[in-house]
Amino acid sequence: MRPSGPLLDLPKLRSPSREFIASLGADELYAQLLAWAEEHDPELASVLVRHRGLALAAVATGRPEGAPARKDLDRWSCFRDRYGFFFTELFGPPPAADDDYGGLAPDLVRRIAADFAAAAPQAVDAATPERWLAELRALAVRHGYAPDTAAWRRDPGLWAGPPREVANVVRVALTGATRSPDLFAVARVLGAEEVLRRLTAVAG
Repeated sequence: MRPSGPLLDLPKLRSPSREFIASLGADELYAQLLAWAEEHDPELASVLVRHRGLALAAVATGRPEGAPARKDLDRWSCFRDRYGFFFTELFGPPPAADDDYGGLAPDLVRRIAADFAAAAPQAVDAATPERWLAELRALAVRHGYAPDTAAWRRDPGLWAGPPREVANVVRVALTGATRSPDLFAVARVLGAEEVLRRLTAVAG
């Protein structure tokens, strides 16, 4: 900051805050988050007390052990938006007509969700993300979509669309958003039973 006429907007203030939160160890992060929630978001505080292990797993999702924490929290009030979907008390899958499904017809969204629900337990319990990706590619092809982006680009007229449109249905059903941490890692934290429950809810 300059010594005279300093100007500091919120994005600049949030940058060191983001760095600070990312520097916290898991236990300290949980303790500070819980202290904030007890004062400002009692519902979240209640969930955190009941699901401490899940809260820690959620923040670590997609991050190899020992790697730096993701810098997606710049204030504690962001936790519900970023990670609330991990907790059944705070999340309900969007209905098939929701705009986040990318404009796909609700009947198609329901069919995709129902189809993937059949393979989800095996895919979630798989030891590697490659099995998960293979199931998503097979899901795309069964509904007329390309198995990968390269195939879509080579001959877009042959397919209903790129595979990301089908993967997005699964992502939104599980997280309520079109952007999330690594989807396989999310599914592993949620567990096969919860993944199946959310897909089934969308399938109707």
